[in-house]
Amino acid sequence: MMSFRISKLFFILIFLFLLYSPAIQAKDYKSQDIIIEELSDTEHRSGTIKMTFTVNSSPDDLWDLLVHYDKWPSFMPDLEKVEIRESSEKSAVVYVKAKAPLNLDISYVLKRLYHKSDYQITWKMLEGKAKEMEGSWKIMPISESKCRVIYTNYVDFGFIVPQKIVFLLTRQKLPDLANSIKKYLQNNAKIDKLDP
Repeated sequence: MMSFRISKLFFILIFLFLLYSPAIQAKDYKSQDIIIEELSDTEHRSGTIKMTFTVNSSPDDLWDLLVHYDKWPSFMPDLEKVEIRESSEKSAVVYVKAKAPLNLDISYVLKRLYHKSDYQITWKMLEGKAKEMEGSWKIMPISESKCRVIYTNYVDFGFIVPQKIVFLLTRQKLPDLANSIKKYLQNNAKIDKLDP
């Protein structure tokens, strides 16, 4: 019970800091080619976050990275564990555990659906500490070696963590994810060129 109170106090303090920090109050984030915004339309719930960025990669190489879970630790630094529970050509059930402050349990099981013809992956949480979680990856080829990527994510932890905190914390982490993906693809493209 005491750890729950400490956790809640921790999130309240973070929320107050984020709420009143001028650098973070902006609803949208734009830096270089990374755009992060909150979606508020008829297709998405309030609190859905969208990130758009470009990568120098073929759509198939990027797709391969997103569906091969053994590669995830290479570009997701906060990932503690990923485990495939079921897998087929069209879907996967995946257990994910992320590193979190104060030993909070941030783990969940996702059902991920593959729509390869459209280069889209959608997911929904099957079980976990959140009340609800869903999102998608959409790869839009620009050329043979360049893609635009659209990532969406909605997480609702219920009353424990207010939606505004979830949005602000997610927004802070997403540029690191985009840059890690770019770096991974760039480094592996160099390795492929060196291989005979």
